[in-house]
Amino acid sequence: GAIAGIVVGSVAAALLALVLIAWGLKRGSGMHWRAKSTAPRIGPNTTLLVTDIENSTGMWESLEQDIVNAAVEMHHDLIRKLLKKHHGYESATEGDSFIAAFHL
Repeated sequence: GAIAGIVVGSVAAALLALVLIAWGLKRGSGMHWRAKSTAPRIGPNTTLLVTDIENSTGMWESLEQDIVNAAVEMHHDLIRKLLKKHHGYESATEGDSFIAAFHL
């Protein structure tokens, strides 16, 4: 009985501590806990971003396919890294173009 009570109490205290730490980290980052999983709503504090690689059609026509694929993959990796860093939401991609949203 007494040992079970100590174990249950310790586990409950540890879980509470983890929840409070996670809450504090999210609160400190200024990011809502659902920010990465849901699109921002329409409003005055929402900004849409559309990217496009200039002259990508010419690039596809004049360079080897492997080189262009590697360049586009690097572009996508960089955009996704920056979206994560700045709490952006990736809405869609098409070819070399991204549609992203940001919300204050």
